[in-house]
Amino acid sequence: MDPLTLTTAQYTLMEGVNPVTGTVAYDVPSNIATFTPLSPLAFSTTYTALISNGAKDLAGNSLASGVVPNPWSFTTGAAPVIPPLVPLGAAATFGSFGGGAGMTNQGILTVINGDIGPRVLLRS
Repeated sequence: MDPLTLTTAQYTLMEGVNPVTGTVAYDVPSNIATFTPLSPLAFSTTYTALISNGAKDLAGNSLASGVVPNPWSFTTGAAPVIPPLVPLGAAATFGSFGGGAGMTNQGILTVINGDIGPRVLLRS
């Protein structure tokens, strides 16, 4: 493909009758064109994409109808399920910290009078 013809003007993404604004970039070594929407796509929504015949190969030939599925549609996945927060009860007074050395009570940053607990992600 001629990278100069793979532009935002040649690529259309629609959500129903509403256009999705974004940018197109073409990576020459991999021969991959990427459309990046300016806003995240909605969950569980069908989109229709179209590349116009302004997209050309290196010989100047326009994208031929029927060569690739054009237009084509796809549906985004469902919203992720976020687990509820776990009440910590009395454990809420614990602190957690770390760094390159991990947790320590050595050196100048020691905990003299308090609780130390590891950071734990609880999932149900």
